[in-house]
Amino acid sequence: MYAATGADRSCPALHSITTGLGSWSKLASASSLIRAGVGLFADQFEGNLVSRFFTNTPNVANFTTGSGIVAAPGTPGSMFALVAASNTALQQGFVGGATLAQLQAAVPLFGTPNLSTQSDNFHIPRYLEWNFEIQQEISPAVTVSVNYVGNHGWDEYNQNAWLNTYSTIGFGGLPTTPSIRVLLRSTS
Repeated sequence: MYAATGADRSCPALHSITTGLGSWSKLASASSLIRAGVGLFADQFEGNLVSRFFTNTPNVANFTTGSGIVAAPGTPGSMFALVAASNTALQQGFVGGATLAQLQAAVPLFGTPNLSTQSDNFHIPRYLEWNFEIQQEISPAVTVSVNYVGNHGWDEYNQNAWLNTYSTIGFGGLPTTPSIRVLLRSTS
């Protein structure tokens, strides 16, 4: 028995399927055996895919900056000082409902906090696996076995932490501005 909260309908594509479609075994002769099997399996998504959302603002404010000088924390104009100023402005502004424009006006080089996202069409990975085997007894102590084993997967997820990589000077052919950051996407 469970409470009808509607949570079971929130991610309908995440329900797991695991089906052994079947196996077959036939004794071809007193010393030969033929076997085959096929199954359809699904993995649940990893907990770390969901835990990233706990590190989004306002729970945690993570910043990445491309501005400022590389210097010790506390040095005016350093990357550390800019991130600290952005964090202070965000913490104070969030309580008061400040907009991005207001935060950028308060801190001229305000760095927006990092955001972890996920594709809106996310499916759990599924795998079809199969096996065909012929086994032949050569002597009571020696058996030869030949197997054909295969699998095919779909809806496997891809994590690309470098999707948003850029350089303001175009270093190494990188883009000069950040793109929309998508950490997870379904490959279907």
